[in-house]
Amino acid sequence: MKKGLLLAVLFLTVGFIGNSQTCLEKFEKKFEERGVDYVSDGMHREVYISITEDGETYCYQGKARVEAGRVTAIFIKFQDETYELFEPADFQGPTGARIKDGISEQWITKEDNRVMQVIFYKNIKPKKKEYKKAPEINFDDI
Repeated sequence: MKKGLLLAVLFLTVGFIGNSQTCLEKFEKKFEERGVDYVSDGMHREVYISITEDGETYCYQGKARVEAGRVTAIFIKFQDETYELFEPADFQGPTGARIKDGISEQWITKEDNRVMQVIFYKNIKPKKKEYKKAPEINFDDI
C-alpha cells in the first residue's frame, strides 16, 4: 500500500514539474509550431516582456521600439498603466537586441543582471484552416 501511494505521489510530482513551462517557453513552442510574421520597425504597443531573475521567469505587459530589426527600447507597464523605459544604456552588450522568430535576443540589465526578452505575440501566424468533416449519413434514409 505504501509503495502504491509513494509511486502515485512521484508520478504527480514529475507530471507537475514537466508541465511547469514559463510563458517564454510556451511562446517559443507556439511560434515554432505556427511560424511568425516579420516584425516591422516602429513602436509595438502590445508585447510581452519576459524577465528572468534568480532562475525565475515571468512575463509582463509592455511595448517595444524596433529599429532595423532590433529592439532599441523596452517599456514595461505598471499596474497604474504607466511605463518604465529601458534603453540601450541600461543594458550590457551591443546596442539593441536582434529579433529572431518573434522573440528578441536576451538583453541583460547593467544594474541587476535581469535577462529581458521581448515577445511579439501579435506576429504569430494564425492557425491553419482545417477541412470540415462530413456528417455521418444513415444510408437507409437515402
